[in-house]
Amino acid sequence: MDAWRGLTTAKATSISYPSNWQGQSSQVDDSAGGYYLSAGYTFMENWNAIFQYEDLGTASNNFILPASSGEEGLYAAPILGKSASLAVRYSLPVSTDFSVDVSAGVQKWKTDINATINGGTKLTKSFDGTDPLVSIGGSYKVSEHTSIRAQFQFEQRERNDVNTLMLGVERRF
Repeated sequence: MDAWRGLTTAKATSISYPSNWQGQSSQVDDSAGGYYLSAGYTFMENWNAIFQYEDLGTASNNFILPASSGEEGLYAAPILGKSASLAVRYSLPVSTDFSVDVSAGVQKWKTDINATINGGTKLTKSFDGTDPLVSIGGSYKVSEHTSIRAQFQFEQRERNDVNTLMLGVERRF
């Protein structure tokens, strides 16, 4: 059992808008690439504590909103930004080289949004929060200390669902 581990990951994220939001957005990309770094410690057989840091960039959008929407468009903007989280991961070995796992934890995040509403009104807003996250993943051991890892992570930020597919390389020390 290797106690310490590090992970670097490329990720693709999709953001779901609130179902009750009626605005239309232009020049908005609902997917984002970013980077993700984590460090973990195996504290019992198959159980890990994982600290994660992610940076998905910033949000800058133009919105076309119904007149009654006001600042509602800011809440529907993709919630990008930076976050740090702490999670517990349980890994189940399927074979000597492959394992599947589930994680649950809490995430502290912050983002700054600059938006143009209805072609003229400039609004700037900062969001932050602490929300739960859950994930499911798997890793394939390519050498004694190195694995290739895939993970799907679900987060809720403000009123947005943030679904992230991550691919990366994990190194155990």
